[in-house]
Amino acid sequence: MPRKTKKTASKKKTTQKAVNPFKKHAIAEPVVEESDEEQIEEQVEPSSAKSPYDESTEVSATEAPEQVETTADSETSSEEPKKDEWVIHHIGEQTGVFSEEVCGEILKHLKSLDLVTDEQIEQIQETMIKEGVCFGEVVVQQGFLSEDELGQAVAAYFHCTYARFKNTQIPPDTISILPKEVSQKSGAVVFEDSPDYIKVAMVNPEDLHFIHLLEKKIGKNVEVHYTTPSQINEAIKSYPSEFENKLDVLMARASQDISHLENLDSVSQIFDSMVLLAFQRGASDVHIEPFEDEIRVRFRVDGVLNTITTLPIKFQETIINHIKVLAKLRIDTHNASQDGRFHVTYEETTINFRVSIMPTHYGEKAVLRLLTSETQEWTLAELGYRENDQNVIEKGISKTNGMVLVCGPTGSGKTTTLYAILKELNKEGVNISTIEDPIEYGLPGIMQSQVNPRTNITYAEGLKSLMRQDPDILMIGEVRDHETGDIAVNSALTGHLVFSTLHTNNASLAPLRLLQMGVDPYLITTTVELIVAQRLIRKICTNCLTSYTLSKDDIDKMKDQFGLDEEQRKIFDNYFGKEGKSRLFKGGGCDKCGNTGFHGRSVIAEVLKMKDNIRDLIKEKKSESIIQEAAKQNGMTTMFEDGLSKVAEGMTTLEEVLRVINQ
Repeated sequence: MPRKTKKTASKKKTTQKAVNPFKKHAIAEPVVEESDEEQIEEQVEPSSAKSPYDESTEVSATEAPEQVETTADSETSSEEPKKDEWVIHHIGEQTGVFSEEVCGEILKHLKSLDLVTDEQIEQIQETMIKEGVCFGEVVVQQGFLSEDELGQAVAAYFHCTYARFKNTQIPPDTISILPKEVSQKSGAVVFEDSPDYIKVAMVNPEDLHFIHLLEKKIGKNVEVHYTTPSQINEAIKSYPSEFENKLDVLMARASQDISHLENLDSVSQIFDSMVLLAFQRGASDVHIEPFEDEIRVRFRVDGVLNTITTLPIKFQETIINHIKVLAKLRIDTHNASQDGRFHVTYEETTINFRVSIMPTHYGEKAVLRLLTSETQEWTLAELGYRENDQNVIEKGISKTNGMVLVCGPTGSGKTTTLYAILKELNKEGVNISTIEDPIEYGLPGIMQSQVNPRTNITYAEGLKSLMRQDPDILMIGEVRDHETGDIAVNSALTGHLVFSTLHTNNASLAPLRLLQMGVDPYLITTTVELIVAQRLIRKICTNCLTSYTLSKDDIDKMKDQFGLDEEQRKIFDNYFGKEGKSRLFKGGGCDKCGNTGFHGRSVIAEVLKMKDNIRDLIKEKKSESIIQEAAKQNGMTTMFEDGLSKVAEGMTTLEEVLRVINQ
């Protein structure tokens, strides 16, 4: 007769608790040593299964079902799982929960190592009973041991090695050997793969059923390591994102059979996955570039381009045509550049795409600029401006007339800064109008106009028209010639507050650039109130932030490497040259930052307030260095100093600031 197995539901009530470094982890039920026909396994349904790292769940006595007696030959017996299914085997409680007996043995082991005392063990056991928590949670919360100290001690009890994954990126191919859902349910991750064996970190190294199942499915020996639930959560961050997985699958399918791409739905799937992945990673641009044998897809994240995937060149025309259809461009035009727009909505966020198509030697290249509505909500503080500079800017823009210039190279965030300022000034009783090329974001309550040379709407002509629209505040996308500059300063002179951008490397060069355009020195000194210059630096990822030290010799080598001038070396030494060693910060690389060590960007800036001594120097057409020295005497903090101060605060790296400043 087949053996009968009783299944009893846990009689506890569901509660929600905050996630802690240690949860209850039950020991798995031993495998019944019988034939395949007599062995009964309980399969956890995906909809009801809980991870050992989720909130603890209990079932009340009133909700618990009656004990059910089942037999292998009964009609209600569990169906045999499919070969490719992962069956998590457990008794009534969550997988990985240590029994009271095992907890007691581990506590004795900790005492034998002189890590806890009898009094502490008694206190731990009382708390376990009172609060219904596992010993590990109590040990860490009470401060008896750190998580790593406890992890190493428990690993010694199980006669294995402790594995930790903080600031560690497991290769996607390796961690994906075990499906993410299974990893969460079983409390195990694969972190190393070799031809003969794999290394697996588990919260319960005595779960022999799971170990045997893993060996059978993978076809390799398993080397077991112990780890904690919080370290499992760290390791799970290494799994590829949902969109990345989808993109990989679709790309692989398309590479095998072009018919998938010839079908519009498949092209849509590939494109949707691509742009959503770009959005998820915080990319500002997507580049789709044709070469002789392949199409390269790159994302610009935090100002740096990285290759995401490649496709055979035969798919190029189909993908470009799909983009043209979305942007309402001509699909029969291949030898001329085209510009367009479209938008998608994802999780209540509207993502606007500005499309540029350009013919190249191997076909048309597409560049998509992502413009999310979230950017409109940034303030000067959120952009990275220091309180001191914010106060100077706010005082300068509080006037009813005058001119404010924001300077920097292409891609330095000038327009975003202007939008943040306009957002502050946008009140009910104020008429704000802009002339831009292109309009980056729509600003509610502000009249924005697009430059269009084909209809004779240039910066100069558009500005003339706006002057007849009774504006209080004007924003000009860029002053790039004498006519535009002359109209802008005259507008500021006649009672308007005018904002614009200039392509100069620093604030001191801006007046000289206007002089070079032929703008009258008197008009410049009379109208310009404030000049802001800025760059964008990448911020260290807070998820993988680490510290290190640089010796004085290392610092001297770095000054030579980046070619700092004498003035910059003096400023540099004020921050990092006084001591023998300097403590700095960097990102170790993780899933959140795509292993770059950086996540997000911040402004480094200098704000030049126009004063009488600066005006006199401009009228005399003095050099940039003389104007800058006078501005520093007036209290201006240079971009270089602003950057070094943010290095000292741990916001960014020294190499990043030196790279950006010396671009």
